[in-house]
Order: sequence, then C-alpha cells, then structure tokens
Amino acid sequence: MIYILKYCIVFYFIIVHTFAFDTPLESSSGNTPLPDSKALSTVKGYADLDTPFERVIGLGKNCLTKAQINLLFNPSSYHFTTKKGQADLFDWLSIENYDLFSRALENKLKHFFERDDFIITNNSHYNLIDKECGIRWVHLLAGYLTQNVAPELREDPNFLLNLFRVNYEKEKEKIDHLKTKFLKAKDKKTLYIISRNPPLPKESIIKVRDALAVVRDGNQDFILLLVTQNPGYSDFENIIIREAKNVMPHSHVEPNVSYWAEVFKGMKFTPDIWD
Repeated sequence: MIYILKYCIVFYFIIVHTFAFDTPLESSSGNTPLPDSKALSTVKGYADLDTPFERVIGLGKNCLTKAQINLLFNPSSYHFTTKKGQADLFDWLSIENYDLFSRALENKLKHFFERDDFIITNNSHYNLIDKECGIRWVHLLAGYLTQNVAPELREDPNFLLNLFRVNYEKEKEKIDHLKTKFLKAKDKKTLYIISRNPPLPKESIIKVRDALAVVRDGNQDFILLLVTQNPGYSDFENIIIREAKNVMPHSHVEPNVSYWAEVFKGMKFTPDIWD
C-alpha cells in the first residue's frame, strides 16, 4: 500500500512539473509565433491600416510627399497648389537630418524656427538651413528675390541671411500657426508620411516614431508610413513600408498618381480630415 502511495506521489509531481513548464519552454525555443503587426498594434495602442485617419501629415524628406498628398485629395488640381486649410508645417521643405529632426520633435518643437539658428550654405537661397532641426527651407526666400535684386546678391550668403532676418517676424507668424496645427494632431488618429530614397535606417525610423509619440503626449494612435525604393525591412508595429518608383535620392519632384495608388490602397480617411 505504501509503495503504491509513493508511486502516485512521484507520478503526480512529474505531471505537475511537465505542465507547469511546458509553455515557457516552448516560447523560449521560438516555436510560439509572434503576433502580427495588427495584433501588436492593438496591444500597444497603435493605429493600424483599418484605422480611419483623421489627419494626414507629410514629414519630408522633400516636396514630393506634400505633392502626393495634394493629388490624393485633389486629383484634378496642380500638385504644387495646396488648397486653403490643407497646409501643414513640413510641406515644402527638405529634412536633411532626421536625428536632429527627431530631437526637435522630442522637445515638442519648443525651439523650432528660431531666428539665430539659421545659416546659409553654398551661396544660394535654396540653402537656408535651420542647423538645430536639420531642415533646409528650400522655398522660403524665393518670394523676396524680386527682379530688382541684383544677380550677384542672389548668391551672397550675407545678403540672403539678412533678407531672412528682415522678414523673419512675418514668416514666424505663419510658422507658429502651422506649428499649432501640427501639435493639435496629437489627439487625432494620424497618418504621418516620409518619402525618402535611400530609406531611413531602421534605427532612425524608430527614433522618428518614438519622437512622434512624445510630441503626441504618449498617444500612439498613429501610423508612420515610409515610402521608398528597396527598403530592406518590412512593416513592424505601427511603421508601414511601401514602395514607389518615383521616390528619388535627389530633390527633383515628379509626382505619380499610379505609383502612389498602391501606397494609399485600402487606407481610410474621415470626411472632415481637413476641417
């Protein structure tokens, strides 16, 4: 009788041990599949591709992103014409350094567009650069370079920088309006878009995504869409990768509706997205 009792106790501990450690061992061996991006987004509070977006915002690298957004919502209009109420902060500029840009976002743009942070490089108004944010304001001075400005002055860095400073307050008023609009998107289900080739390295796109979460006060109900050629990595979490042939390493912009039809395929936008 005692022998049978001992046998039952041993058998009981074998069964308990087996079931108690079965799941962790299977997980550590890699046999348990990881959740897909949609499941992960649900767990972490991220938006996913079923989300009806309430805002869409371009984050560079250059003017192509805004041109394609314009064509998406106003297909019969000229791609460089932004309708009233549809402008955003980073539309018509070039983001040259996404690490500096991420830092600016993490600071919630507190020191964005500061007068003394600007320099001129390469003797051209196209190279008006905010050195603290890594942004090149390609078109900002163009409207001030009238026919009355002598050709030699158009390539004089000192003249160009002074031209910016003279008109700074006027431009700052516009920028502050768009900055407020950008920050208010923190409460919206938002699609942020970067088009860049070569693509941002994975660690840099994560920096941008995490910085956006900071500027949104922790609200992760957004997607960061990277449009590029040959990205080298796939969708993960709330970072979506799409390919388009017209995303080039140079700044020449050639919007293409057919290429980007695949980029935006299946995405939903609320009717009041620009209200």
